[in-house]
Order: sequence, then C-alpha cells, then structure tokens
Amino acid sequence: MHNLIKTTLLVTGIVAFSCQAASVITLENLDRYHASFPAIHQLEQQVERELSDWQPRAHCNWQQHYQSIQQAEHSADFTSRFEAIINQHGFKSGAQYTELSAKITLPWLEEVIAIYNQQLQNNPGRSAELQQDFTQQLAMLTQTREIILSCLSDDDKAALKQHQQKITDIMTTMLQLDQGDDEQVDEQ
Repeated sequence: MHNLIKTTLLVTGIVAFSCQAASVITLENLDRYHASFPAIHQLEQQVERELSDWQPRAHCNWQQHYQSIQQAEHSADFTSRFEAIINQHGFKSGAQYTELSAKITLPWLEEVIAIYNQQLQNNPGRSAELQQDFTQQLAMLTQTREIILSCLSDDDKAALKQHQQKITDIMTTMLQLDQGDDEQVDEQ
C-alpha cells in the first residue's frame, strides 16, 4: 500500500509538471521575453533590411517558421547576434522564442484586424491602390492569426488568459520603443 501511494504521488507530480509545461506561455518565459525585448529591438534598429515577401506557412513547426523568417529577413550576422541575446535570456532556441512571440501577439493581432476591418468599412473613398494595399495587409494579418489559432493548445489559451496583464505590459513596452523610434525619425 505504501508503494502504491508513493507511485501515485510520483505519477501525479509528473502529470502536473507536464501539464504545467505544456505551454510555452509561462510567467518565466514572459519575463525572459520582456527582459530580452529592448536588446532585440536595439539590434533590429542597427540592421537595415529590406521588407521581404515572407509569408507565414500553415503549420505549427516553430523551427521551420523561425528558419524561414531568418532566411527571408536577416543576415547570418544578425541571426547569430539575435541567438546570443535570446540564449543570454534563457531561451532554448529561436523556435521557442518565435513560438512565444507569435502566441502572445495574438490578442494584439486580433485588435489590429478589427481596426483594419473598421477602416475598410468606414473609408470607402480611398484610392484603388491604397484600398488594395490595405486589403492585402488585412489578408496577411488574418492568415497569420488563423495559423496562430490553429497552433494554440488548450494550455496556451488558458495561459493567454492567465497572463493577460503581463502580455499587455510586454505589448506596451514594444509600442513605447516603436514610438520612440518614430519620434527620432520625425526629429531628423
């Protein structure tokens, strides 16, 4: 009986731990992400890059997503510097960072899509070229959202709700850094 209780406790502990680790969206990873973002943002500001025609692919292989983004948008030097930053902040791989990035931007992405839809409905007088550009951007955002949604586990959905405030704090930091960049461009 004593061994049965020990075994039951051990199995319960393993199941609880594995359920807890089922989502990449953990408070520890969010803290790492938040701490790493200023350094990554600074790195991105140091690198001039062309806008690529990278398109998200409909799969949940985060390693492939990471590699395709790096190949389409970044040099080998940027990638090695980026990986050094995320490793310094405790991420196991670029794939893990990419998965976390994608999943935590979902609430923001949904807000942006709603704004785009509202803009399309409320501003029918745009030029055909601008309307087409807007529609293409909306399609890309919608496709990205659908891919992320298809990759969310129940644990991810619960973690998004549980850590909503932390995710909002991260998005606020990102927006503040981007606004600072816009102000520097305006001053020049």
